[in-house]
Amino acid sequence: MGRSGVRSGDEAARDGGSTGSTALLPRLLAFPARFAPPRHASNPRVALVIVTACSLNAGCLLFGFVYVAQGDYLVAGLTLGAGLVALGLIPALRFFSSLAPAVHVLAGILTALLATTEVLIGGPNPSNLVFLAVTPIAALFAGGKAAGLSWLLITWLVVGALLVAERLGWIPSCSADIANDALGIPVVIGMVFGFAYAFDRLQARLAGALEEARRRAEASSARRGDMLASMSHELRTPMNGVIGMTHALLQTPLSPEQRSMVETIDGCGRSLVDVISDILDVEQIDRGLVSAADDVIAPRVVAEAAARVLAPSAAQAGLELTVTVDDGVPAWVRGDGTRLRQILVNLVANAVKFTPAGLVRVRVTREGEQLVFRVRDDGPGVDPALIPRLFQPFATGATPSPRGKGSGLGLAISRKLAGVLGGTLELEERGPGAVFALRLPCVPAAAPAAPDMAAVFAHDGHYVLVVEDNLVNETVARAFLGSAGATCRVCRNGEEAIERAMHERFDVILMDLLMPGIDGAEVTRRLRALGCRTPIVAMTASVRPEDRARCLDAGMDDFLSKPLTLETVGHVLSRFAPSVGAAERSPAPALRDPQAP
Repeated sequence: MGRSGVRSGDEAARDGGSTGSTALLPRLLAFPARFAPPRHASNPRVALVIVTACSLNAGCLLFGFVYVAQGDYLVAGLTLGAGLVALGLIPALRFFSSLAPAVHVLAGILTALLATTEVLIGGPNPSNLVFLAVTPIAALFAGGKAAGLSWLLITWLVVGALLVAERLGWIPSCSADIANDALGIPVVIGMVFGFAYAFDRLQARLAGALEEARRRAEASSARRGDMLASMSHELRTPMNGVIGMTHALLQTPLSPEQRSMVETIDGCGRSLVDVISDILDVEQIDRGLVSAADDVIAPRVVAEAAARVLAPSAAQAGLELTVTVDDGVPAWVRGDGTRLRQILVNLVANAVKFTPAGLVRVRVTREGEQLVFRVRDDGPGVDPALIPRLFQPFATGATPSPRGKGSGLGLAISRKLAGVLGGTLELEERGPGAVFALRLPCVPAAAPAAPDMAAVFAHDGHYVLVVEDNLVNETVARAFLGSAGATCRVCRNGEEAIERAMHERFDVILMDLLMPGIDGAEVTRRLRALGCRTPIVAMTASVRPEDRARCLDAGMDDFLSKPLTLETVGHVLSRFAPSVGAAERSPAPALRDPQAP
């Protein structure tokens, strides 16, 4: 959560992956490509075709005005007509499914017009005949090598026919040295076409290189995402045991000293889970897989909840942590309370980290149509040289902190999450005493119905099937379900889970995803195919949006991420288990748990 930063590898690759030479051509062609018809917008050749057509039009206009000034109105009309035909290439593309047929048709018209012009101006002119090289170049750009070579051959034939007709006296000659130029004209046309062909091959090679770089970047991003997801899963699984067992230990009689030590373990465990979540969030946000929830939240409650998380750290550092909510702030607004709390926790943690002594203040105000959360500290402030890198990932730079460095992800993730929520996060004052301002849309909402918290933790008589192959996770699930008042039965593989779910009655099934043999998603699909309608909730350390989507597609009803907490387990039972007490239910089937001793 540092206040300085370094460039991430992905950003460096995006900025430096192409040199000036490789990036110049796409930039030059970006403007003409805007005029391409939608059906050809993805064709990389369309910009070159448009440039060629516009160049030919400009040349014809120039020569046309020259002929008008000379009083040769027929030639001027034909020349201007050729320019209009060239310009008509662009709208004509709308009526062709590909570029090549359009260019073949217009190339024929242009060749005929230019050849006729040469005859009417008094015979073939060497400088004007070279102008015919535009036709094969346009065909090359639009239709590729075969089309370009075809029109180069046709152009040579036209030039040859004009030269032969001039030698035979069928048409007048406008050049005394036309015989000496008879060989040079086709050679010059061929040279011009050769340069155009080389340019086209360069463009195609650069396009291929850029496409290959894009594919490699996407593959690298996917591999990174898979690695982070695997790492998150492997870390969350043991952390589920750490947090679950510390919670269970806190429910037992402990001396004040023992309770303090266990609470420290619990706090450190939750901090580690937050770091794991931050690392995964960076990847998910970069891939556009994080969206904002649309809930009814209380700004005061969220701000105070974020402050309570850091209150022990602030007290240990001798800092005073305060939360102030102005009177104009609505009691309830629409927003994503979880993401808002995550941002505020990061900002307050940063303030606590960089404040040697004094106050850390959180203030919530309403400014027009915006809800503003300001976090102010009494620290030394931010070095101006570090401000440009302040919100970059993995920033753990040189700003001194009396309490060590963080992961370098807090500010980067917070700014990205602010964007996901439709707001902004900025450094408003750099210090002394830094001020970070989070601005979000303020949409007032009616107060929601008050939840029945007693029902969340009162589930006597409810029967839950836990499908889990890990002994530690099984123990944690048993502890939380027991604390909520529910009775738990456990299966450790998919086949046994299907057998039990179809022959016993359960209120809820908590299903692990990764198990030996049949995984949780496949177990769910088979149960749904067999007609099982018992609510099934995923219970997994895989927390990516695609993991959640896979669970829901398989027929699961909800998604419970590890590490588990008593609150999350209680809310799941309240949502899916029937609201009846033990006295109103018949007893569970008297079948022995095969995993019981």
